[in-house]
Amino acid sequence: MAGDSPKFMLFPHMVLSDREYRHLSLLLPGLSLLQVLHPVAGPEWLSPIVGSWPVITDEQRLEAIRLALKGFHEFAVVHGDESALTSLSLDRIAGDFSESRFQIQAEVKGTDAKGADERETRLLEAAVFLEMARELDERELEVAAGLAQMDNLEGEFREILGISPGEPLEDALETISPPLRPDKTALSYLLTRRIRAWLRLLSARRPPAGPVLVTTEPVVEELLDWVREQQGTTGTRLEPDRIPLASIPAMDELAVRDFLSLLHDPETSTLLTSYWQQLEQVILTPGDPTVREVLSANVARLQDCLRHHGREAGLSGERTASLELVADEELSWQTVLEDSRPVAETTARNGTAPATEPLQVLVWRS
Repeated sequence: MAGDSPKFMLFPHMVLSDREYRHLSLLLPGLSLLQVLHPVAGPEWLSPIVGSWPVITDEQRLEAIRLALKGFHEFAVVHGDESALTSLSLDRIAGDFSESRFQIQAEVKGTDAKGADERETRLLEAAVFLEMARELDERELEVAAGLAQMDNLEGEFREILGISPGEPLEDALETISPPLRPDKTALSYLLTRRIRAWLRLLSARRPPAGPVLVTTEPVVEELLDWVREQQGTTGTRLEPDRIPLASIPAMDELAVRDFLSLLHDPETSTLLTSYWQQLEQVILTPGDPTVREVLSANVARLQDCLRHHGREAGLSGERTASLELVADEELSWQTVLEDSRPVAETTARNGTAPATEPLQVLVWRS
């Protein structure tokens, strides 16, 4: 993308399923994932589309994060849980880290934790938390992939469990102990803490311009609630503008070979490039109705092309993937990033209006 093009960043997670990667590879010209220790891992076809955004580059910081993670992993092994995040109490991890591992280490060494750089400590805590959340998400996706494979082998699975052909598989799964289907989705686990940790890490290394956050509807609601809390306006309702941008037929059921063929098809590639360019223009000038009309025309042509490919592949075409822009004049980076608030507060005290950088969020549904 050009230097003045918006940077799209997944928020506040650090991994996605193959299905979601496919849809976003069509809906967006590119996607960046926040990186603490490990770069993006995924199918080979993702490499030209999805990249990493390392937020911590100092080796001493990275080593401190590795050591802390090692300690949590050892704790998890002792307590018989493969996931460091789920093995620890919510009070310890989801709280304010009032007695963090870093503070405990300082006390053991005889140093004064209160004299340490509080901002540095909170940054490292956020990094450790998000790394554990990433591990949990990867584990959840592995379980989901296993369940999908199980569904494809439903006949064999019924025979192994002795389930009669007429008995619903969903009911049978509920009787298995431990249940194969998790009670809660890991991607929504400790969502508020994920949001705050992600934004804190982004404060450490921001892109030249504030990125466009790419997320889901539940995350947007949590983010807006947090903004109201930070602004002290919890009694009022922040209702940002919601601008529909695109809706395309779902392509995630295509075989990998067919999906790659679709991406590299000359007609599809040309339509995608035109759509992406117009999408960026809408992001840069969301209030311009003319730009939005041109985008709609591009989306219509892309829809026709994808429907044609879907029919040839035997897809029903009933399911869709969509994109929506969420923006508001009260929603700015100064309201969510720690390193922006002191500047805004100082400017306000001096009697001048703080320069605000708008925070834009893209919501995808599939």
